[in-house]
Amino acid sequence: MKKSFLLVFIIFFLPNIFANETKNKNQYHYYLDEGTNIYAIKDGTILSYGYDVEQGNFLEIQYPCLSMTVRYCHLKKFFYFKNNQVFEGNLIGKSGYTGAINEPELMLLVNIDESFISNPLENLENSSPDK
Repeated sequence: MKKSFLLVFIIFFLPNIFANETKNKNQYHYYLDEGTNIYAIKDGTILSYGYDVEQGNFLEIQYPCLSMTVRYCHLKKFFYFKNNQVFEGNLIGKSGYTGAINEPELMLLVNIDESFISNPLENLENSSPDK
């Protein structure tokens, strides 16, 4: 398994020990080397993409099996566009240094039922087929 795929796996499926709790609790900041590969965590559909002054280059993916959307922000580049399908493990972009940040990072905004959540792990645990 690729190192950068493991990073995404760790971010979503293990306790969120990498989040910078001093920032907005609805945002998860992961400080990565610029150009680190970012992979889709599950099968999904691109809802939007573009550039925002604060969020930099972003790509937003709807993950129906998780009942959530995730916006990947501050990307150096992304490889998909609106309505494209992505599959678990697809390379979707590279971490970057765009938008209002002081160093390269990946910021994740997790949205469920039109509201941002503070703990994405809660929804992942509740969506487990064992429950």
